[in-house]
Amino acid sequence: MNASGNGSAARIIPSLLPNSHHRNSVLERLWRSWLIASALAPGACSVTLWSNGFRLNVGQVEALTLVDGKIRMMLVGNALAEGSSLLNIVSSSYKSIRSQHCAFEGNVEEFLSIVESISGKHESYLIEASTTKSGKPRKGSPHSVHHSSDLIVLLERLYSQEPTEKLGASEHELQPSEAQTFLEGAPRSTFVNIYERDPNARRRCIAHWGLRCRVCRFDFEATYGRLGHGYIHVHHLKPLNEIGEEYEVDPVKDMRPVCLNCHAMLHKSNSLSSIEELQALVLKNRRE
Repeated sequence: MNASGNGSAARIIPSLLPNSHHRNSVLERLWRSWLIASALAPGACSVTLWSNGFRLNVGQVEALTLVDGKIRMMLVGNALAEGSSLLNIVSSSYKSIRSQHCAFEGNVEEFLSIVESISGKHESYLIEASTTKSGKPRKGSPHSVHHSSDLIVLLERLYSQEPTEKLGASEHELQPSEAQTFLEGAPRSTFVNIYERDPNARRRCIAHWGLRCRVCRFDFEATYGRLGHGYIHVHHLKPLNEIGEEYEVDPVKDMRPVCLNCHAMLHKSNSLSSIEELQALVLKNRRE
């Protein structure tokens, strides 16, 4: 049964994920997936909430599902190839997804043991699910009638203090100032324990490095005009999920602005250890 509105998400989610660490990790992945898909195809995304789970839908297909303690996360890749090195990978055949694709299926603990290694493939799937063959945003979803805005409001409340890539930067925010470091990764108790990420760190990073992608040099405002003003992802050179305690981050040394595509590629392959390596790969393929 669909459950949405009147604070239902705040009542249901703790029963779905009683362990606070599990809850935080799964909800943060759901939030990040929502941000990517809704940025690319805002009219084609929806989240369905049931009493026993939820599902992120993009267009006609699922992207991330939790039902009765089991998670299914869609990925770009061949099930046989992925399954040779990763656990619980099963085949899938949605017609609207152009590349070969598959899915992780398992319980929450199995998901947490593998999520970092498959997040890049999941985000590549989100890009394909959100766009047509010609690269245009998909429009509409048969699942939108069951959309739970209540769950999105909850996620936004939990994670909106994070310097999400969906937030633009004002001219005032982009003004450089004296060198500063910021504490990130400090557990903060709200509905779940989440890692605080100081939005000032994002602003200082952009103030130093600018709004062009540090890998491919893409500039959102130069391409999209006013619509793209202030829009950029910020990549942490040291993933925050590896931080279990408060640490000092230098926005200039530890963070870089990157576009959506390059950000996905940085997380897609464990063989790419740095922005410089991806930059070299981009330059090599442009010359060819």
